[in-house]
Amino acid sequence: AVAWVDDPGHRPQIVAALPVELATRIQPTRAFFDALVRTGGVQVLAEAPHDLDLKALAAQGIAAAAPIAGLGHQPAAVILIHPERVGRPLRPRTLAVLAEVADQLSQSMATQLALDRLGQMDDAVARLDRLAALGGLVTEIVHEIRNPLVAVKTFLQLLPERRNDPEF
Repeated sequence: AVAWVDDPGHRPQIVAALPVELATRIQPTRAFFDALVRTGGVQVLAEAPHDLDLKALAAQGIAAAAPIAGLGHQPAAVILIHPERVGRPLRPRTLAVLAEVADQLSQSMATQLALDRLGQMDDAVARLDRLAALGGLVTEIVHEIRNPLVAVKTFLQLLPERRNDPEF
């Protein structure tokens, strides 16, 4: 099994592979990843896939693919099944298990994405709270500085008129 995700540059990147040497054999390209994504649910690649990239994948012995839904319409990962014996047909039970695993991973990923978004929103609210507190502090400082300056300004404005007044 191999799982890919889109990296920030929208290039497919392998995030997991069992066995690991499988990851070195299949280098994902954008067209390859898009072809896997278009499969929708669990797709048995040997059953006349319409895409040349998937036909090439089936020729390498990859038996089935299952996209894992992510945020939005673009799946976040794809699971591939590579049987131990090439050319051996997949049983319906294997496909059902693959579909179940993909569904469970999809739900887990959706939950994690929602938790990540909530965490980001919490951070944003905390930042806004800090900015509001800073704004209140700046307002108090400005008020405390302005009051003595107004008194000094008033006395300076009165100075030319009352310069000779001993009480002033």
